[in-house]
Amino acid sequence: MARDLLDRLCDSVDAATMWPHLEAFAERVKLSGTPEELESFRYLQHTLDSYGFVTRLIHHQAYISLPGKARIEVDGTARTGVDGMAPRCITHSMSLSSSPGGTRADIVYAGAGREDDYANRDVRGKIVLLDGMATPAATRQASLAGAIGQIHISPHEHIHEMCVSPVWGSPTEETRGQLPTTVVVSIDKQAGEAMKARIAVARTRAMATRITSVLLVRTLAWPLRGIDLVRRQSLGGTRAALCRPCLRGFHGREGQYRPGRCAH
Repeated sequence: MARDLLDRLCDSVDAATMWPHLEAFAERVKLSGTPEELESFRYLQHTLDSYGFVTRLIHHQAYISLPGKARIEVDGTARTGVDGMAPRCITHSMSLSSSPGGTRADIVYAGAGREDDYANRDVRGKIVLLDGMATPAATRQASLAGAIGQIHISPHEHIHEMCVSPVWGSPTEETRGQLPTTVVVSIDKQAGEAMKARIAVARTRAMATRITSVLLVRTLAWPLRGIDLVRRQSLGGTRAALCRPCLRGFHGREGQYRPGRCAH
């Protein structure tokens, strides 16, 4: 029964109708709170209105994060035989920004970054090098272990855009403590393997010499928009809200939590 319904829904999708919408959405980089995003919302609003919906754009305060530029610099020394390196990297939504001079610390390889991976490793005040994408769980575990920076190794040549916060939506007073507390970047698999090799060489040739990395990361806070979607006619003239974001907002990593009116 469910399979029949799914098949009917799939068969009803009209690729010729869908494609112009996909082209329209692909025209812009839609960072939240930007004019380009608003233009896309206007297009979406016009399209939904043409389908028989009544839509209203609402503007509300929300705590979000837009990843900016990121850079890694790994020190090299003649004593260890390890060359310096500056692999291509990106940072992630909800990563902390580094200080202007970067977050500088020794690198410690910590496997996949699970709880047991930290059992025999002291990563307090260190930058951890981790296998796998920058998930909220891995980021949270590194924070709990006391790391001040994280370098995540992608499982392939692509570096994925991620959000590293486990908090869904704007944080509240109860959940703000779960926000990431470290600088977070990701590199591709080839760069990650090279970095692990450099750490191994340094450990073998000169135990007293450490491989140090500098993470320079910038993230921005921005307001967020949403759509209040209401169905016309088919609901007997009643205005039934299908989706309406909460208007409560958290302003700034070091700012104050300022409750607002909830629209639910």
